[in-house]
Amino acid sequence: MKTTRQHPFYVDGKGWLPAGGLATGNAIVTRAGPRLLVKSVKWHRRAQGYVVYNFEVEALSSKDADGKNTHSYFVGKTSGGAWVHNGKYNLGQGPVQHFTDAAGASGIAGVNAAEMAVGESIAVDALKFGKGANSFMAGADDDIFVTELGTGATIGQLNGIGVFGARQNFAIQFSRESAFANGIRISPSNPARSIFTIPGGSKLVTIDGINFSVMRVR
Repeated sequence: MKTTRQHPFYVDGKGWLPAGGLATGNAIVTRAGPRLLVKSVKWHRRAQGYVVYNFEVEALSSKDADGKNTHSYFVGKTSGGAWVHNGKYNLGQGPVQHFTDAAGASGIAGVNAAEMAVGESIAVDALKFGKGANSFMAGADDDIFVTELGTGATIGQLNGIGVFGARQNFAIQFSRESAFANGIRISPSNPARSIFTIPGGSKLVTIDGINFSVMRVR
């Protein structure tokens, strides 16, 4: 089966995973019959790109396993086909930010943050998060906090979500789509206050030309 890295498959015991997050041994849920075991995953990049087709499956009254309206269908003939998703499950719209200090920005994005001017933004093709040290509303002790508050957020707004002092100086930005494509779930911690988390130790790499950025805000 050929697909893009972002396309979600329903994996037994794990839920929706992007194709880029599949691993040997994963059991993909089917319409009927036994699960489809992933034997291998290979990725190919062509300079001229690939022709792909986008379409949307209308949401019906039934629900997915997670209780959301279904935008899913089955692909292939074996066991009635693999269960895949074409809606914006867990993708959302727009970017999220992780606010940090100069040392954090350098470690995560691999830039010389101390030399950046206020307002300067640098595009990067990889992010490497460590273990979180702020337990404020975290689901796990090493969670990393992200927010929908943008680079224009005020000091008061950032204080309100537990980001204080020098950690307000740099914003590392990535999209929900890129997180999903890297197999990283953005979990709501307190969405009403724009507080979300990703697992500590998360790593993101550029997929399909979607880059990340680090900006010195203050």
